[in-house]
Amino acid sequence: MGLRKDRIFPNLLKDQTAVDHLRTDRAFRPLSTPRPQQPESIHCSLDWYALVAPGSETNIQDILYKPRTQRNSEFLGRVWNETCWVRPMYHDPTSLVAEAYRTIRTAVYFSASKTGATMILVTSPEPGDGKTTLVANLAAAMAQSGRRTLIIDGDVRNPMQHMIFNVEQAPGLSSILSGSETFSGIIKSTFIDGLDLLPSGPRLVRQSEVINCTQFTQLLHLLAVDYDYVLIDSPPVLAVTDARIIGSSCNGCVLVFRADKTTRKASEEARASLVNVGAHLLGVVINGVPRSHNRYGKLVVPTEVAQEEMDMSRI
Repeated sequence: MGLRKDRIFPNLLKDQTAVDHLRTDRAFRPLSTPRPQQPESIHCSLDWYALVAPGSETNIQDILYKPRTQRNSEFLGRVWNETCWVRPMYHDPTSLVAEAYRTIRTAVYFSASKTGATMILVTSPEPGDGKTTLVANLAAAMAQSGRRTLIIDGDVRNPMQHMIFNVEQAPGLSSILSGSETFSGIIKSTFIDGLDLLPSGPRLVRQSEVINCTQFTQLLHLLAVDYDYVLIDSPPVLAVTDARIIGSSCNGCVLVFRADKTTRKASEEARASLVNVGAHLLGVVINGVPRSHNRYGKLVVPTEVAQEEMDMSRI
């Protein structure tokens, strides 16, 4: 038995204008392709993981009712992906990218002041997340604000800080820990006032065993006396055990995620790996955020860029 349209759509058939409108209305192609909001998704996943993380003090009321600045996993800031400089704090201090690093600096100051953290580990789940670039620019921003800052290149497996600041790689951290060199004369001054660098030194066969010693912890506490902040650039936390060993000796840790790369599983595993060794997580930084997420200002990029800087921007 067929169905009568006047019984199903009585009001619609009475209004002939609505019927004509339905017949002539067309679909339009969207102006942009919908994409996942990965920075927000990563931060949301961290908040919900903190809800069930071992030893976490976050509860359902913290997630639902507290503002983001009062949550257990703090969002320190984001860095735009439109820059050709690996050192925008030095080459282009008026750009939005440089301003993003200053925002992260302020957030780190605020988060570190709660626990008195001065020895801060900076790591990421996997290679290519941009942690080395973040360490260089965050340390430069701290030095420019009047804080005496030291960078320790703890990534002996793949050192990059000596290339960024144009200093010799050896002797360095591994030389001190192996006992082949003394402490004096190894720390290098950089072209930024108030910022020094302890390079990685020559590569060792047993890197994890050398770092996992009381001498490394004593070295950190000795350097913390002479500097306001000590930033340690370590290998990725999911790749090797070095980051977890260093994190247990520091009193603060910053996790770096890349917006178009880091997955929810990798972010949760990285956080759990650090929390399980007693590392204090100051917060997370989302790196490589598309420019479309910003609604204010205009990014200024120099017209002439050295090829070396363009290659190192992928660190």
